Amino acid sequence: MRRFSLLALLTSAILFASFIILPRSALAFSGGGSGTVMDPYEIYTCDQLLEINDNLTANYELENDIDCTGVTYNGIGASGPGLKFTGNFDGKLQTISNITSTTALGVFNWTNGATIENIKLSANSFDNASFYIGSAVGSVDGGTIRNIRADDSNSLTNSGGGTGGIVGYSVGTVDIDRTYYNGTITYGGSYNGGVLGLVNGGATTIDNSFSNATLTGSASYTGGLVGSVNGGTLSTTNSYAAVIFSYVHLYNGGLVGGLFNGGTVTNSFSASDMTAAVGTNSGAMFGLGDGTSTNNSFDEYLANRSNCTGNGTAACTAENTANAEPNYFKNNNVNSPLDLWDFDLLWKKNASDYPTFATFGAVQIDTPETTTNSINFGYNFVGVSGSGPLSSPEIRYRKANSSDQWIYLSNVENTNYDLTISGLSSATTYEIQIRAAFDGVGEYTDWTDGQLSATTLAAQSSVTESTESDTLADTGMMIREIAIISGLILVTSLAVLIISKINVNKTSR
Repeated sequence: MRRFSLLALLTSAILFASFIILPRSALAFSGGGSGTVMDPYEIYTCDQLLEINDNLTANYELENDIDCTGVTYNGIGASGPGLKFTGNFDGKLQTISNITSTTALGVFNWTNGATIENIKLSANSFDNASFYIGSAVGSVDGGTIRNIRADDSNSLTNSGGGTGGIVGYSVGTVDIDRTYYNGTITYGGSYNGGVLGLVNGGATTIDNSFSNATLTGSASYTGGLVGSVNGGTLSTTNSYAAVIFSYVHLYNGGLVGGLFNGGTVTNSFSASDMTAAVGTNSGAMFGLGDGTSTNNSFDEYLANRSNCTGNGTAACTAENTANAEPNYFKNNNVNSPLDLWDFDLLWKKNASDYPTFATFGAVQIDTPETTTNSINFGYNFVGVSGSGPLSSPEIRYRKANSSDQWIYLSNVENTNYDLTISGLSSATTYEIQIRAAFDGVGEYTDWTDGQLSATTLAAQSSVTESTESDTLADTGMMIREIAIISGLILVTSLAVLIISKINVNKTSR
């Protein structure tokens, strides 16, 4: 009986030693990072995007464009306590593309107090009979939606109503900023907008946003930017809609369908084509206009009507009467209300088109110099379409024509900087990308594409070079193997001592 106890002790010791020495299993999330604010989980694939459902409170960021072709996409988060996404998601202006779903309400289904920012959306299709869908988020309960860019290849189809190009439904304190939707929206129920479908409580702000969507359907309270404000408050500034309407029934507006009391719109315009918007109580800016309108304008010719509001007291200024000034809002930053917009940091003029977001002009890069394991080059930001200062530049690199994870450099200088990337493989071509943010805005611009590639020199000897990461990986493995061997020696010694003790006791009897 005593011998059995000693053997059991020996087994326990071995198991305990193995638990301490052997590497522990990885976290549930299959990408990189640890999920904290300073070290977000790193998403590289569409499947990893859906893994957010395993931890709805963490911090995430996209490290490259992701293609969801062939992935069964049911969205992120659900209705109910503890089921909504409450973390932070930074797309770093990567693109999420080719989602085709009849179950998801958007990339995110339900969020609560979350920050969703810096995402490009392309060729995504959400077709759902549920109430409230949006290409980015179906339903937002407080939080921030910032710098979301959905191009004209996106589509939303919803027979239940409450459809927004970016967000379907908003309640709580919600900030929507620097965002646009240019795809198609097809609906069968009420409350549909080019960016936001319905505000139903709390305080929602929409700033520096726009839509060039095509709106198709027969329903009440449809607007080029916002469907309706049925509860709470809406504050919209420096934004516009240039959408194309079809038949929309009651209370359709070029900018907002239902601007009830508590809604304010300031320094904004509508250039929406409302020729086919044959419903009653429609206005060039507002369908129902009981809220406050300050310094707003509309294109009368495109609206095919001269009234600002279909029903209510909100007023605005008609421009381009009888098509006399068809380019009043195009390639312009001096006509009202554009003269009050920020064309240094946020907006840029477009020849023969409406304003879009400012971007960097070009990155000036010197001819790189290479060695067998390094690339050296100088770079400088030529500037933006305005005069705003730059901040927070980022540089990343990886082997060219590969799906390797990007390697990000730290401590990158703002301008006129000479940079060396070392620890590279010999005779290998690398691609390098650069981007930065506007000072005071904190929203990254697009990565440069095809700006720089360089090939390291061939090695001069037969000795195989190791990259810095390879060296670190080998060192780590060696340390782990030494630890395991040391542990086994320790356990073996313990076993010998126990067995010796057994034999001594047996001999003494």
